[in-house]
Amino acid sequence: MKILSTMEGKFLEHLDRSGIFGEIMSYQDVYDSAPEDDLYDVLLIDVSDGKAEGLYTPRTLLGNGHKLPIIGILDDLEVESERGFEEAQATFIDQGGLYLLKSSSSPALLKACIAQAASIGKIREAQREPVRYFRDVDVELKIDLRSANVTVNKLPIHLTVHEYLVVELLAVRTGAVVTKEAFLGHLYSGFDLPEIKIVDVFLCKVRKKLGPASKFIETVWGRGYIMRETAEVQNAA
Repeated sequence: MKILSTMEGKFLEHLDRSGIFGEIMSYQDVYDSAPEDDLYDVLLIDVSDGKAEGLYTPRTLLGNGHKLPIIGILDDLEVESERGFEEAQATFIDQGGLYLLKSSSSPALLKACIAQAASIGKIREAQREPVRYFRDVDVELKIDLRSANVTVNKLPIHLTVHEYLVVELLAVRTGAVVTKEAFLGHLYSGFDLPEIKIVDVFLCKVRKKLGPASKFIETVWGRGYIMRETAEVQNAA
């Protein structure tokens, strides 16, 4: 994932320890020139008191042509109560932000939210060409990202919501490895995360339902999963 951030100081160290890296840019530079969609996946901004326009920053950035999903970080010292934080979250989201997190948020939560934001950005981009085909000699897998329909050899495949989200993320990231953390973020929106092994459970169910088309999903051991446009390796569930 490619992250553009206006964060400074200790929070950057927190990001580094979380294994999250990106390009640092001042808020003014971000405001003055909207970054290209294909250069970054997520915009991470500091909305603490005195930083940019605080909780109203997303409205300003979006009005200036920004299209990246925006995650805001609020300094814990400014959070007087959980109720106050919930109100701040509501304001930030109402202004066009995706998530508002505390600066002390756990690495797991931070990673999941960034992964979810990146997925949303990829899906928005993918919907410009909403139908994806994956073909081999004896099978054709069709995924329609707008109607959320999946067919194998023109026969409909009935997936649960979570199973479809797994297929959706693989489709929009065709040719790229999708980590289990990214799946968790996409499936659960970054909050109340279950054990990461649930990803393997969903992939197993998806492969069984796709039948012969499961050959397009490859396990990358120790990293995650990848979907290829043509089958290269057939994997066991």
